[in-house]
Amino acid sequence: MLYVDDAHFGQPYFEQCFQLFERHSILGECKNKRIAVCLSDSAFWIALCLYAKTRGGSLFPLPVDTPRDAARRRAERSGCHYLVFGSDAEALDTIETLVEPLTSGEKTPEPALIQTSSGTTGEPKFIERSWSSVDVEIESYVRHFASADRMTPIVACPVNHSYGVISGVLVALARGVQPVIIRNLNPKYILRKLSESESPLLYSSPTLIATLTLLASEEQPLFAVMTSGTLMQKSWFENVRKKVRHLHQQY
Repeated sequence: MLYVDDAHFGQPYFEQCFQLFERHSILGECKNKRIAVCLSDSAFWIALCLYAKTRGGSLFPLPVDTPRDAARRRAERSGCHYLVFGSDAEALDTIETLVEPLTSGEKTPEPALIQTSSGTTGEPKFIERSWSSVDVEIESYVRHFASADRMTPIVACPVNHSYGVISGVLVALARGVQPVIIRNLNPKYILRKLSESESPLLYSSPTLIATLTLLASEEQPLFAVMTSGTLMQKSWFENVRKKVRHLHQQY
């Protein structure tokens, strides 16, 4: 189904995760519950995301470097009932210790993916996107960006954010394509993964894209790049024009 760096996670892994979630006393009853998630294990997070999406649970993914106390505070402010917090080594074997109840909890009118605004103009705001609206976005994305059907998504951006998890991962799975989630953000490693992939489509930030194109050659340009968010500086864009065959932007 997907890769995380060089490791492959196929259908059996996700079936194992689903069975684990279903047997769990809390996750097995996640319908109409709001659950904050801070997991550094990308494959486990995607499995939980797919599970909650089909079971009517709401998820609030947090940046993976969030300290536990800070994660708990943010989860409670967002009205979550539970916090799932853990590292790679803890995921499958110690699921019971990863989930903790919180003192607050709000009813969610419709199961949703909960995100926050950037906070550049003040206190970050909580934004709830129903899973049904996410499905509409995925369907629209696949339909209007049909040329990407033949590309391999290389997701070098956080998959706890809409850009990475929806555009990069869920859209790829909807297309029947196996995305590659990059956690090793060493530019030379990313360039190697791009060179190993067939028609790679890189999802990343303007800053990292600019760094990669500085290292790439005009004789061997990057096949396709998707950028999002802030506009590139003019000097970056001029270099990208020389080093990328297909440049796409979404906001």
